[in-house]
Amino acid sequence: MSNNIVPNDVPEEEFSDEEISGSEHGEEPPDLGHPATDDEEDDENLEVDILAKDWLAEKAEKEAVRLRGLGVKPLVLKVKNYGVLREVDHVRPILINRVEIETGFDLNRIRQVLVAESEEYPHKEGFRAANVLLFTENMTLPILIPYIYPASGNDLKEWLLINARGLRSRQSIGEFHDL
Repeated sequence: MSNNIVPNDVPEEEFSDEEISGSEHGEEPPDLGHPATDDEEDDENLEVDILAKDWLAEKAEKEAVRLRGLGVKPLVLKVKNYGVLREVDHVRPILINRVEIETGFDLNRIRQVLVAESEEYPHKEGFRAANVLLFTENMTLPILIPYIYPASGNDLKEWLLINARGLRSRQSIGEFHDL
């Protein structure tokens, strides 16, 4: 995976009806929700959300089966909300991949983040999806989560993981390696 310079016109969307609260640096993040002009558009967005959720769950389960065949026992967790935040107080804006995970687990125990090769999400143009492995000190029991994101300019190196209690963990990937 390569480092991309983040363009100023990165689309910012998500697959949840939940509103995103402020960023870690006190600035209000952009509204990443779906704009709705009428009930028909709301229904269409809800269908996309349900389709994405099912598609991602299927991809994560296939990866879990593959990993189990290699002797790794991943814990597949559900994701409540996805989003991309733009942190602008740098020379180049940094995109932060925000994921709310349905778990009470203390995500500050994560020591390593591995991102699988991404693929195009076939049901919404401009989006990609990847499975993400989160490792604690116990490398044989990783947490597996699916992730979907707007593809433009996102190098997937910065992560904000939030558990069900609202506790946040900021993670960074220094470099990528092909395995």
